[in-house]
Amino acid sequence: EHEPFDEYIELLLHFLWTSCFAIVWPLGTVLSLCNQFLEVRFDCMKLLVVRRRRFPSSRHMSVVWVPRCALIVCHISIVVNISLL
Repeated sequence: EHEPFDEYIELLLHFLWTSCFAIVWPLGTVLSLCNQFLEVRFDCMKLLVVRRRRFPSSRHMSVVWVPRCALIVCHISIVVNISLL
């Protein structure tokens, strides 16, 4: 069964690693973008062919801490990039 929350957390962690270390290795952002395009394709294939979606439930996606977590990730990446300079 498909869990959209797991996909969202994976995307958030990927954004964290890319934004934290983009200043160290700028080519990594290009490779990260290619990885995201491939992952979107594979996720689409996974959703269409392999998995079936459960009955819709908004219990995970309506959590208040998800936008706050994204804001914290942005702040962490800013601090890491400033400290690496």
